[in-house]
This record gives sequence, structure tokens and C-alpha cells, in this order.
Amino acid sequence: MGFYGNGRFGIGAALTAFGVSMLFSACGTKGAKTEVEPFAVDSLTKVDSLRVGESVATCSLTVDYPVSGNEALVKNVRGWIAKGMAAPAMIMPDSIPSKVYDGIADGKVFLDSVAGALMSSSKVDFDDYAKQGFAAVYEYVFSAKEAYQTPSFVTYVASNYIYQGGAHGSSTTSGAVFSLDSGDMYGWNMFVHDSLPAVKSIVKESLMKDYFKVSDIAELRAALLVDPDTMPLPSASPYFMPDGVHFVYQQYEIAPYAAGMPECTVPYSSVMNMFTPAVEKLVVAER
Repeated sequence: MGFYGNGRFGIGAALTAFGVSMLFSACGTKGAKTEVEPFAVDSLTKVDSLRVGESVATCSLTVDYPVSGNEALVKNVRGWIAKGMAAPAMIMPDSIPSKVYDGIADGKVFLDSVAGALMSSSKVDFDDYAKQGFAAVYEYVFSAKEAYQTPSFVTYVASNYIYQGGAHGSSTTSGAVFSLDSGDMYGWNMFVHDSLPAVKSIVKESLMKDYFKVSDIAELRAALLVDPDTMPLPSASPYFMPDGVHFVYQQYEIAPYAAGMPECTVPYSSVMNMFTPAVEKLVVAER
């Protein structure tokens, strides 16, 4: 049995769940500009649980689900949320979840769908466990939240935690930046491709000083599972926050579980000349 809670809307937008109207049209003369309603979200939480014999599964899902704004922006944010939240919910190796869920306009229906998939998948496991005479505890905590918004872009951050037995659960974090004007999504494509080696050097230096708090490569090498000389960039996309560009590595990606998810924030000024022209405009408009 599940329940919902809902809350705020997008920053600076005092709107109800379904807004007033989808468009505001400038009045009067020929060629008057049509303005799109500001980007706004419905903050929703869905909690659900399942018990089969002694096995128990719980889930807590939280999302800032777009309800209005630029059509392309709303579509792209919903699709990104679906890919990030529904895929781990289904626990499948393919891309079916995003195809199934990214067309859903109602956030409550979306969360019902994800929670339903989680409970159905858990029940299949638990029915089998009951036949074998043992029990398990599953826990799912997924969120996709608006983390930062400026007049030119909005940043979303998704966090997922899954526990299905064993010593500890598995956590992931990812982010994305969306242009409020065009709806375009930016991750690693925010950088000019040829600049990525320089970006990697900046990230490595920042991790040394700010996360691992070591002073040389030898100490960094001892803290990692990979060779710092060939250390890759994070698999998760970088994203914008008020203090700069945020980079985060997943569990075990470069360091032991005990090291957590190594992360750093690089000031915009350090990478401004590495952005593509379109992204540089977004950042300059915000500064």
C-alpha cells in the first residue's frame, strides 16, 4: 500500500499543479511575441511496501516532476527522470523503462508505475525465496530533484539507493543541465571535446586537494583502485551548481567502497574557456 506527499513548485513560480494556462500571449499588434509559461514542477513522494512471508520490500520515491514550461524542456526533463529512476527500478539491462515511462505527463502516475514495477519484481523474488525457506529485505530509495535554477538553465540531480541483501547497498548519483530556452540537455557535451584532457587534469588536482586531501600523486595512487596517470573522467555527467561545475565518481569507479563517491566542484572560471559556445552563453547569462 502506498501514499503520496507533495510540495513546492519550480523556483520563482507560484503556480498550482496544473498551472493557469499553458501559454501567455502578448496582446495587440501583428508579430507579437508568445511567451512560454515558466518552468514549474510538482514535488511528489511515493512510499510503498510489500511483505511475502518474512520477506519485506520498501521503496521511497521522490521527484520534482515538470508540469509546465517550454515543451521541449518539459519533455527532456521527464525523459531524463524516467531513464534515471525507472531503469534501476526495473533492474533490467536494457532501455525499456525509459521508453515506457518518459511519455507520462502525470507525476503521480509515473511514481505509481515505478513503485509498481519495484513491488512486482520483489514479489517474484520473494515467492521463490518462500519456497526455498528463507527471507530477504529489499530497500529502494530513489530521487530526482531540481537542485539549482537560474534564468538560463536548470540543474537536476538524481540519487538512487538499492539494497537487496549482502554487506551493503549500492548508491548512484548523476546530474544533468537543461537550457530553459531550448530544452537542450548538457552533460559531458558541455565541453569542447578537445578540452577533455585538460578537464581531467583539473578534476584530478581538485580531487587530490579537496576530497582525498593528499599532496602528491604517490599518496593519491595509494587511495585509488586505478592508476592516477590514466584515471578516467567520471561515468556520470558533470552538472552546474552555484559554486561551479560538479563532478562525481560512482562507488568503486576509482576508489574502494570505504572512500564513498569521490567528488569535487571546479569553479566556472577554471573551465570557462573549455565550454562550447552555447554552454558558455548559459553560464555567462547566469553570472
